[in-house]
Amino acid sequence: MKLRQIVGIFLFHHQEVLMIKRSNRQKIAPGYWSNVGGHMEPEEINDPRAACLRELQEETGYQPHEIQDLTLRYIVMGKFNNELHTYYDYTARTQVKKELPPCHEGQLQWVKTDELNRYAMPTPLQLLLEHYQDHGNQNGVYVGVLDQDKSQPKIHWQHLT
Repeated sequence: MKLRQIVGIFLFHHQEVLMIKRSNRQKIAPGYWSNVGGHMEPEEINDPRAACLRELQEETGYQPHEIQDLTLRYIVMGKFNNELHTYYDYTARTQVKKELPPCHEGQLQWVKTDELNRYAMPTPLQLLLEHYQDHGNQNGVYVGVLDQDKSQPKIHWQHLT
């Protein structure tokens, strides 16, 4: 089985979050809305924070000094086809709402946080955001394992303090 390590960031500006509508040409989640992020490079395997900052800069142009409170919030594992995916999801905020550059991954857009449920997202991300809306103000990291029961997929959460 192959391992795939992925980072993502939810960058907030007041009551909005930066999201991306993934291109239909993408291998993973084509045409769906997602947070900014991507695969970890081999030299980043032990440093998902560095991978998160690199992906944010590559896809949006945001520099580390333009964000605050970068925090690891979620680690989610799931099996997809013959790969084990591990997602490291961060949150951060910015006071700077920049003009968004063209992105080779898809279309970047600021989305109102109270309208996120209107956007088609991969099920694991949708479940994570639902959990974040209920528990996101707690300190610590949530670790989750995706149960891909076709009738009712869910994530089993454990809170690490």
